[in-house]
Amino acid sequence: HPHRRLQVCRACHRRLTQAAKLYRGDLLAGFSLDSYPFEEWLLMEREHLHRQAMDVFYQLAAYHERRGAFDLAQYYARRQVELEPWREEAHQQLMRALAWSGQRSAALVQYNTCRQILATELGLAPASATERLREQIQAEALTPPTQPPHNLPAQLVPFIGRQAELEQIIKKLNHPDCRLLTLAGPGGVGKTRLALEVVRELLGTFRDGVYFVPLTAVHSPDALTAAVIQAVGLNARPGGTLQNQLENYLRKKEVLLVLDNLEHLSSGSALIVDMLRCAADVRILTTSQKRLDLPGEWLFDVTALDYPDDGAPIAGEGYGAVQFFVESARRRQPDFSLTATNQPHIVRICQLVGGIPLALELAASWLRAYSCQEIAQEVQRDLDFLRSTSPGMPARHHSVRATFRHAWTLLTTEEQRVLQHLSVFHGDFSREAALHVAAASPQTLAALVDKSM
Repeated sequence: HPHRRLQVCRACHRRLTQAAKLYRGDLLAGFSLDSYPFEEWLLMEREHLHRQAMDVFYQLAAYHERRGAFDLAQYYARRQVELEPWREEAHQQLMRALAWSGQRSAALVQYNTCRQILATELGLAPASATERLREQIQAEALTPPTQPPHNLPAQLVPFIGRQAELEQIIKKLNHPDCRLLTLAGPGGVGKTRLALEVVRELLGTFRDGVYFVPLTAVHSPDALTAAVIQAVGLNARPGGTLQNQLENYLRKKEVLLVLDNLEHLSSGSALIVDMLRCAADVRILTTSQKRLDLPGEWLFDVTALDYPDDGAPIAGEGYGAVQFFVESARRRQPDFSLTATNQPHIVRICQLVGGIPLALELAASWLRAYSCQEIAQEVQRDLDFLRSTSPGMPARHHSVRATFRHAWTLLTTEEQRVLQHLSVFHGDFSREAALHVAAASPQTLAALVDKSM
């Protein structure tokens, strides 16, 4: 399937791992027929599958070696040695994995094993690369693989749900044609948290690093350029524009840039296009309440967490919104649990806020003074109940109203007028109904969709 390269493709390595588990040795071992054509076919098929298996084990050992998972690297190197004791590349992988795991003596013993097998089986001495590896291990000079840099902030709360979305986004970013991917969705839906989890899973797969660029306080193209320069650690020098310096720096780099909260910076589109054009190995992941509408942009709609509908059987924590609320509650009350008593009220809260993670977090913050039933009643009575003054949250996330107000400012006067009129609909509506009731043109409706409104 299409990917940037095999060495960094998670989907491929999951399948290779499954294939490695399924391979247990020669095809039809111990079975024979008195048929020359059959025996000829069996011999060729065994050899073909054996070569495939050896390649799989080698790829997996190298993959885990790069990621610093040296126990797994040892496992797949040993599987190669078991099948082909004279395979010198596998001995080298095993020696490195042992040495980097702190087992220097075992690594040197593995060298001796390799040397004896090569002499006995093939009448050969170890290759110069193997000898250099032994010398490095003896001198304790073998440097473990370094992980590419990143500036990702540490997360204070666990990532909950969205595993399917996580895999879909990673798959898109690994597609060779996807250079610009926008996670679009309404405020408070969890775009930033999802983006951070995506790139955390991709750490080590971009040669020159992964960089997170928060843009909430950035309001001009020049400030955007400066924010990217600061994030990637470039020391700007006098002379020449900042953009030229940034583009020259990125030209030969393989990096992933995460531009977070880009919806208010439509004037920054030119910089994004220029970076992608001048640096072929740069990829950009953005979060925004609206699509950027740039050449080559891929879109992923981030929707609210799922929750039970009215009348649907309740499966408790099987729904993302319910699970999110429960985990948020446990951070405030460690003994909190989902029970038959509070479950209907938690589901009602999820329904009232439409599964929006920010609203669920704000609702759970009231558990210090309200029961789940009382929270559901207050939310139904007045949505302004969902507010917080936590200094650790951006101002636009202090309440559901503040989040909506931020999105409202991104609309044109005509879009605001149409949205006000569309509020008479409770639930879905057709284009025809929007035209008759709100005098909404198809262009304005499309703009509201593009702006997650």
